[in-house]
Amino acid sequence: WATLAAGREGPRAPAQPEGACPGGWTWTGAACFKVSEGGAAWAQARQACEAEGAELARISSAHENDVVRGLTRGTGEPKLWLGASERGRAEGDYAWSDGSPVSYTNWQTGEPGDNSGTDEECTFMGFLGHGDSAWYDAPCGWKEPRYVCSRPVAAGTPIVDLSGVNTMPVIWCEVARMRRTCETDNDLQLIDLELDIHGLLAWSTTDRALTYHGSAHRRTTPFSFSRPPAPTLPGDAQVFRVMAPAHEVSLASGSYACSYHVLPLPDASRKYHIINYKALRGGASVQAGLFHHVDMNACSGPVPGIQDGQAAPCEALMGLCGTTLLNSGYGPSGTSTPQDAGIPVGGDSTLIVVISRHFYNPARKTGIVDQGAGYEIHYTPTLRPNDLSQVTLGITQMTVPPKQYNFPVGARCSPLCMQRLGESRVIRVAFHAHGFAQRLHVRLIRDNVELAPLAVVDPWDQAQATVSTNRIIYPDDALLLECLYDNDLDTPLTYGDAIDQEMCFAFLTLEGAPRTRQCIDMPRGIDGDPPASCNGWETASWGPSSGCNFSQARNYCPIVGTPGTEVVTTEGEREAPFAAYRPPEAAPECVVAEGQREEVLAVPGSCEAGAQPIEGAADCGLGSSVGFNVQWSTNCSSQTVRFTIEARARGWIALGLHDAGSTASPTPMPSLRMKDADIVQVSAITNGLRDATSTSYTAPRAKGQVVASLVSVAYVHGRTSAVFDRPFASPDGVTLAPDRFVWFICAVQHGTSEFDAKHSDAK
Repeated sequence: WATLAAGREGPRAPAQPEGACPGGWTWTGAACFKVSEGGAAWAQARQACEAEGAELARISSAHENDVVRGLTRGTGEPKLWLGASERGRAEGDYAWSDGSPVSYTNWQTGEPGDNSGTDEECTFMGFLGHGDSAWYDAPCGWKEPRYVCSRPVAAGTPIVDLSGVNTMPVIWCEVARMRRTCETDNDLQLIDLELDIHGLLAWSTTDRALTYHGSAHRRTTPFSFSRPPAPTLPGDAQVFRVMAPAHEVSLASGSYACSYHVLPLPDASRKYHIINYKALRGGASVQAGLFHHVDMNACSGPVPGIQDGQAAPCEALMGLCGTTLLNSGYGPSGTSTPQDAGIPVGGDSTLIVVISRHFYNPARKTGIVDQGAGYEIHYTPTLRPNDLSQVTLGITQMTVPPKQYNFPVGARCSPLCMQRLGESRVIRVAFHAHGFAQRLHVRLIRDNVELAPLAVVDPWDQAQATVSTNRIIYPDDALLLECLYDNDLDTPLTYGDAIDQEMCFAFLTLEGAPRTRQCIDMPRGIDGDPPASCNGWETASWGPSSGCNFSQARNYCPIVGTPGTEVVTTEGEREAPFAAYRPPEAAPECVVAEGQREEVLAVPGSCEAGAQPIEGAADCGLGSSVGFNVQWSTNCSSQTVRFTIEARARGWIALGLHDAGSTASPTPMPSLRMKDADIVQVSAITNGLRDATSTSYTAPRAKGQVVASLVSVAYVHGRTSAVFDRPFASPDGVTLAPDRFVWFICAVQHGTSEFDAKHSDAK
C-alpha cells in the first residue's frame, strides 16, 4: 500500500498590522516580500529591487523561506533569484547584497559547488522546474529565473515571530491505494519506492463541484516513498569525477554531444573495480528541461588527434568507443555493484571513455549551455571475485506506421552472437526508449521454448527503466528485445534522437567477460550498396557465401579486439518457430477497480445530460511554456456556453472554433486552419473582447452581429485568464448544436494587446 497525506496543522497567525507592508507585498512578521512577473539576470534583478526601495531577497528564517516558496507555486516560472552571492569574494563565502554575512541557509545537498568548472556565484531557489524550496548556485548572467525583493516592515511596526504558525486555512487530505493496480494506463505503478515522483496538487476554494481548479489553485512538489541508504564503501575506496566540457545545446529537436576522456586512475597499468557511480547533471540545460540523459562509453584504444577532456563529433568517436560502460545512476546514492563484483577499469580493461549527452529541444531554445554533466566514480584497488560487463541489445532499422497502436518492434540476438556472450549471469537490465513507447521487455528463448521474460517495464516509464534480475543465459539461447509503441502521428515513427523519433535498447549488466559487448539487430541487412568486387555475385558460385548480399538479415556483434568479426547473418534463425511463454495462472498481483471510475465515450446521445451544465476541459497542446487551457460549461436549457481560457501570454489570447461535423458525418479541420474560423480574442491590458471571423492571412474582422460577451479577464503572475459567454447560435460564425462537434484553435500574442497583430503562437 501507498498512503499520501497533505495538509498542515498549527497555531493561526495574528492579523497583519496596518501599514506593515505596501500593497502587493506579503508580510512575514519581520519583513515584506514581492515576486517579479518576469525573469532577469541576477544583477538586473538586484537593480530592479533597489528601484523599489528594497533589496534582492534576504531570507533570515525557515518561515520566510517557506513563505517565499508559497508565493510562487503554480504561478509561472518557479526558479527565483535570491540576494546571496559570492561575487568578488572567496569561494563559498556568500553574503547578502549589502555585504552582510548569510546566517540562515537552505542549500541543497552538494550545493553550492561549481560542478562544471565555471563560476556559479549567485543563489536561486527551486530546481528542475518543480519548485522546491532548496537553494542552488548558478551563473549570475542566467536570465530565466524570476526574482524576489524584500524590505523591512514599516517603521514602528512591531516584529512578530510567525515561525511555527499557520498563515492560511488548511484541509487535511489522505489517499491510500495499492502500489500496483490492473489499470496501468490510468494509475502510476509504484514499483520502485525510491523513484522521485512529482506530486500534482490542486484544490477549489469556492465550489464543491469537480471543476477545473484554475491557475492560482495548483502546486507541484517532488517526493519519494523511501530513500536508499548511502552506499557502503570499503575503507580503501577512492573517488574521482569525469566532467564533460560546457556545450551549447543544438537547436535541433534532438541532439547528442560527446567528449573524450582518460580515466584519472593513480596507476593506469593496474586493474581496479568501480563499485559505485553517480550521474551528475546541472546548469541551464537541466533547468530549461532540455537534458535527457548521459552515458559513459568505453573505448577500445586511443582516438588519434583528440585530447583528454576535448569535445568531438560523436561519429568520430563511436567507431572505437561504442561499448556502454556506465548508464543510469541518477539517484541520490547513485548505482552500486553487488558486494562480490565490480566494473573493471585500468590495466587491460578500460582506460579511455566517451561521455555522451542527449538533449531534447523541440522549442528551439537558444543560448542554453549544458554545464556540470559527468560521473562521480568510487573505485577500489581490492579486486572482487567477479567482473561486471554491459552488453547492448537494440535496433536502429525501425519504422512504426502512422496511427498504429501497440505496434511491436523486435531486436533479435541470434545464437551465433549468444555464443560470443557465453554463459553469463544477468543482474540488471536498463531499457531506453522515448515517449511513444508503451512496453519494453527482453524475451528469453531456450530449446525453441520461450521462458519467463528476462525483464519487463510495463507500462513504459523512463523513471523506472532499470530492472534488477538474477538469471543465467547460455550460449545456445536466443534473446528478443521487444518494444511496443503507440504512434498517433500522421507520419511514420522512425529511429532517431529527436523527441518525435524513437529508440529501442536494453543494456544488460552481467557477470563475466563476454567476447562481445553489443548485439544490434539489422533485419533489413546492411544499408547501402555492396562494393564493386561483389559485382555478379548473384550468379557466381561463390556469391551466396561471400557476404555480398547486403539485404540479408544480420546481427552486429563484433568480438572485442578482433576486426572482421562484426557481422553475422541470421537468415533462417529468425523464422524458426518457438513455443510462446504462457505465464502461470494465479491470482493477479494488481488490484482491480470496483466500479468507481467511469469512462464515457465522446458520442452524442451516449449519456443523459440531465439538468446540470455539461462541463469539460482541454489542453490545447501549446506546451508548458504557454500552458493554454480551455474549460467550458454548456447549458442545454439556455442554449449557451461559458468558456474559460487561460495561457501564459501578456498581449491577448484567443479561442477559435471550426465546425467538426457529427458522428455520422465528421468534418476534417480545414487545410487553411485560420480561414473562416469563429474567433474570440480577449486582452487583459485593454479589458476588451473582439468577436470576429478569421480571414487567414489578415487580421480577423469583427462580426456584423456580435454574440460573445466578456464576463471577466485578468492578468496575474504572467498568465491571462478570461471568461466569456456565447449562445449556440452565431449568424456570422459557427452555430453550435447538441449533436455536433467543434475543432478548437488556440492562439496567443505575447507582446502587444492590439487585436490586429498576428499571433505569436497557435495550435
